[in-house]
Amino acid sequence: MKRDKVFVPRGSRAVIVPTDHVVRRMAVDVLMVDRWRTRTNVGLVCRANNPSNGKWALPGGRQKPEDADLVATAIREIFEKTHIEINRDEIEFFDFLDVSERDTRDGVPYVSVVLIVEIDEARAEKAHAGYDAEAFEWTNLDDITGDMFAQEFDHLRVIEKFRLTEKTTSCP
Repeated sequence: MKRDKVFVPRGSRAVIVPTDHVVRRMAVDVLMVDRWRTRTNVGLVCRANNPSNGKWALPGGRQKPEDADLVATAIREIFEKTHIEINRDEIEFFDFLDVSERDTRDGVPYVSVVLIVEIDEARAEKAHAGYDAEAFEWTNLDDITGDMFAQEFDHLRVIEKFRLTEKTTSCP
């Protein structure tokens, strides 16, 4: 089986992606986390375009040829959707999604690297929907449900995994 390496930021080991001889394109999904309030919140965008316009999603999108790497894709997508500027060193690897049915708008499945970034209070309060989103809102982690999300994406799976990490790392 042929294998390709995918770049993962912040010195983590490279993720090895089996290609199965199927062409896949790269995308990022970003968990924007706001922990400065009494409860953990996640930034969600209401999609302005198909697929699933009007449904909530994690900020993110497809890698463009001009993006130097997936971190550059994440920085661009976060700004386009929320007007929040982030730096490369704020972004960390969280998860990897490779589901063939995930997003096949072009007839080609997308592999998504899920990145995580903590947003400070000043930037969190200034966040608002960019040109590529209908709306942006900070949503309490406990209030996020599966019916909020577009079915084409597996963002609820990411949220549920994040919930588990929050429960195991938070103090009572």
